[in-house]
Amino acid sequence: MSVLLLVPFFLSILTLSPLAQTESHRNENPEKTIIRMERYQCYGFCPVYSVEIRGDGTVIYEGKKFVRVKGKREFKIPAAKVMWLVREFEKVNYFSLAAEYVTVVKEDGTVTTISDLPGTDTWFSLNGKTKSVYDYIGGPDSLRELERKIDDISESARFVKKGF
Repeated sequence: MSVLLLVPFFLSILTLSPLAQTESHRNENPEKTIIRMERYQCYGFCPVYSVEIRGDGTVIYEGKKFVRVKGKREFKIPAAKVMWLVREFEKVNYFSLAAEYVTVVKEDGTVTTISDLPGTDTWFSLNGKTKSVYDYIGGPDSLRELERKIDDISESARFVKKGF
């Protein structure tokens, strides 16, 4: 079989691959992509800080209370890490999440509220579409995992952890 006959075959395989499917949902304006997360105070010593991650890899950290580093710090991470994080937002279907999670609804229909927890606010802007989600309690596990990934990608631990 000639090589020329195999080229269309291989091209058709590539367009069906997961990599090709991911590329088809490429971020149209990476420079306008913004991911933010702010962690709020509890009644104790919970770290209070925010991070902003931009599509070009710029990270802006601001430590407020109960963190190792207070004030603003700006640095760069590889843009590929930001695009990986964008795909994580897409995996949890972020734009379909509720605007806030502040109570727990039990199976019997009763509602539980709790105080003294640190809240977390995330904000995501992609291709002109923007959404924020406030997570206090009762949110999906996938949202808390996404918050952890934002911390990982933003490298916030080097500013937040007190080293106890």
